[in-house]
Amino acid sequence: MKKRHEAVGRVRPVACWACGLALAAALALAACDLPSGPEEARDRLSRGRSRIVPLTLPFPALTIDLREELSDSANPFRDVIDTADFSFKVEPDPFLVGLGNVLEFEPVDLDPIQQSFDLSIDAFQSTVNITADAVPATLPGKTLPSVPVPAASPAGSFPFTVDFLTVFTSATFAGNSALQVKLTTDAAASLNGVTVTIKNIDTGATIASGGAAIDVPAGSVRTVSVSLSGVALPGKFRLEIAFSSANGDNTPDGLTVEVSFANAAITQATGLDAGRISPVAIRQRVLLDPANAEFSEAVIGSGTIAIKSFSFGSLTFTPSAEFETDLSGKRVGGATPDSVTIAGQIGPPSGAATVTIATSGSLTVEMSEIQVASVTMRTVDFTFDRTVQVVDPNSDDYRGVEEVRVASGSQILLRVTNRLRVGGDVGIRLNGVTDAAGNTLTRTVTIAASPDESPVTSNVTIDLSGTTLRPASMVAQVTGTWTGSNIGVTATAAENALSVDPQITLNASSVKVANAPGLRFDFDRLEPFTLEDLGLEDLVDELDGLELNGVELTLRARNEAAIALALDSLLLTLVNAADTTPVLDAGGQPIRVLVQQGATSRFTVRAGGSDSVTVVATSLINGLIQNVIDGKSVGLLATGRAGFGSATGTLAVGDSLEFSLRVRAPLDLKLPAGGITLDRIDHEAIDLGGTSGDFVADLGEDLVSGSFKLNITNSTPLGLTISVAVARTPADTTGFDPSQVPAAEKFEITGVDMPPAQVDAGGLVTTPSTSTQTVTIPTARLDVFRPVEGETKLSVGIKVVVKPPAGGRAHVSRADFIEVRATGTLQVCAGPEPGSCNP
Repeated sequence: MKKRHEAVGRVRPVACWACGLALAAALALAACDLPSGPEEARDRLSRGRSRIVPLTLPFPALTIDLREELSDSANPFRDVIDTADFSFKVEPDPFLVGLGNVLEFEPVDLDPIQQSFDLSIDAFQSTVNITADAVPATLPGKTLPSVPVPAASPAGSFPFTVDFLTVFTSATFAGNSALQVKLTTDAAASLNGVTVTIKNIDTGATIASGGAAIDVPAGSVRTVSVSLSGVALPGKFRLEIAFSSANGDNTPDGLTVEVSFANAAITQATGLDAGRISPVAIRQRVLLDPANAEFSEAVIGSGTIAIKSFSFGSLTFTPSAEFETDLSGKRVGGATPDSVTIAGQIGPPSGAATVTIATSGSLTVEMSEIQVASVTMRTVDFTFDRTVQVVDPNSDDYRGVEEVRVASGSQILLRVTNRLRVGGDVGIRLNGVTDAAGNTLTRTVTIAASPDESPVTSNVTIDLSGTTLRPASMVAQVTGTWTGSNIGVTATAAENALSVDPQITLNASSVKVANAPGLRFDFDRLEPFTLEDLGLEDLVDELDGLELNGVELTLRARNEAAIALALDSLLLTLVNAADTTPVLDAGGQPIRVLVQQGATSRFTVRAGGSDSVTVVATSLINGLIQNVIDGKSVGLLATGRAGFGSATGTLAVGDSLEFSLRVRAPLDLKLPAGGITLDRIDHEAIDLGGTSGDFVADLGEDLVSGSFKLNITNSTPLGLTISVAVARTPADTTGFDPSQVPAAEKFEITGVDMPPAQVDAGGLVTTPSTSTQTVTIPTARLDVFRPVEGETKLSVGIKVVVKPPAGGRAHVSRADFIEVRATGTLQVCAGPEPGSCNP
């Protein structure tokens, strides 16, 4: 290709003219109604005022076809290989995968059925009436106001009000509790026949009295003790000191009275100062004898006991070390049930100011979490009805499988084990499994009793051959009723009284599938290759050491099954034929390709037909060819999964899936490190002449400004750098290159970079890259566009530098091209006189 040449046959201009020139509508001229000359134009313009109007100079579009450049020896493309017709097939031995293994179901994981006796005893309570010891109390004394003793008076009395409400509201005393009344006379006073009485302050009723009368001589001290045992003393009462005669001098301090408590012990109280009492102990035995109609006697294996409630006023209970909380080994029921000890202390709640006390009340204990070690049942009525789902229709193995036709050799083995001293019949029903007549499979087996709770085992075999299995409703049901009386049962036997351990062997002759994306199976198939298999025995010299680029591999799959198959994660890996270990590339990675259909890793093959998919497999085929040429024993290993997706149909044991391969290597080229430069020159990009040219030339005197716009489209997988130069076209265009014109005589745009187009995994262009560049024409360069002697003729030179891709090689298709569109816009002053727009 010549470095510079006329655009003949290579440049495809796009007509963009309108009667030779397009002016703005502001001129009010029709597209083809140009004035006959400058005078007529000025006559028209004189009708209006001066204005700026745009003048568009459209340049022809330029398109470059890279594949055409390959035929031009002037372009330094290297290592060009055109293998458009190069192909080979895997024939006559395609990959073959049998589908019958999908019907070899893994043994179904059936949960054992276990029936147990619940030997736990419900929580029960025992309420016991308890009388605790009286609560010791330290109560304060009081000194009452002194009273005068009259001189030689007859019998009389001194009433005193005693207030202990700050200590207690009421209190009932027990034991040796007493109220001590200390009487002190002065030297001038004496009392004879003195008695002490405690009375209700409101009613005057006697509460307690001090016994026989005493004398209190002058200047002496006497104490009267009033017993409070059993007395309910209010916190405020009247103390009455009575006498038969008195002798005094009426001085105010003739008699002084002090009261105090001795040996105070309280059985009941309200409003009692909590800080004045001491805790007391409780200890009581409680029988474990709940009413139970199911067993006559039981030995507790484990259980706990706790205080549920008690009534000792507001006092709290604190268990002591004697409190038995563990029921292990205790006997419940029977003639002599065991008992437990309830022990602890009662006292005021922490932080309480006052308390109420009741030492005679009830205490309730609760026995809970009771497990029985052994029990003697009054009667045994062992009825069980247990079901277990044989298969999970929502699991990956069975989701979407509507029916399974079961092949011979399939069976369910039930191992039934009994530990009870009673036996009976066991009914087994396999819902979802029907025989040839459509009947649900059922069996009945008699299980013997165990003489000593050792396991007694019976085996039941259910033949599934020829049956139809429906996973969605396949449920095993085990039922039975066993009876007996006075049967002893230990916890060990009760925990596994009856167990059914199923084992299943299931093979299918066919399956009916509807929307089963989880039902799939893995497969792998190795195919070794030789030069003859590949059809390359005559191309060894040409291909030895050559790297093909953008190689396309077409996989064709033929499906014999009456249901569409989805091939998932299908990998073709280059392996050593002897041991199937992967062949590694220069980076130490396996050489393989994932067969994809679109953007997914799934390839669907229709029922009873064939489908194909094409992928880029450059490294895989290069590795295969070079290893075979080097005499190595290699092959392609196909691995993946076959499934059914949302398809509906039937799969039989004899169905198979067959693969064949076809490889095509497209055009390949290598670019030098600096890339290549493609030149295009159009010497007649703009050519206006005649009457319109005279008009333009006249208006050109008022050329105000201009801009230049490039619209670039790159539909190649290569990066580009584009430069554009615009200059006046000389009379002799031979060898004329606008880029070589001095800078002052041309307008130039340089170094516009364009990224490569977007490509797919195979390197083929999917989306072109585009760019729009708009540049203001410098005022100093407007002369380039100014008409000379009525002529406007411009040349445009475009240089495209094609950059090498990563690795230096590129895959170019016939559809790849480069397009450059340029448009110039000039702002022209239009007015009645030349220069009328100038300031």
